[in-house]
Amino acid sequence: MRVLQVLSQAVQSDKIVVVELSRRGDAGQIQSYLGQLTGARTVPRVFVGGSSLGGCDDTLAADRSGALKKMLVQAGAAL
Repeated sequence: MRVLQVLSQAVQSDKIVVVELSRRGDAGQIQSYLGQLTGARTVPRVFVGGSSLGGCDDTLAADRSGALKKMLVQAGAAL
């Protein structure tokens, strides 16, 4: 929820895609794929402009440092 809160304040709402694994029957498969793709199966996994930013701690740190804003501007998704 913290990541979604940060992103909803920084990203155009039509640019956010949320996949709720708790509501899917293929959650385990998705987490396995995330593990292959990013090296981590934990959620949330945040992607900006097609690149993996990381999980919750990574996203919050990027927000605090200003790096998230720069990434969002480059991806054309910043408010």
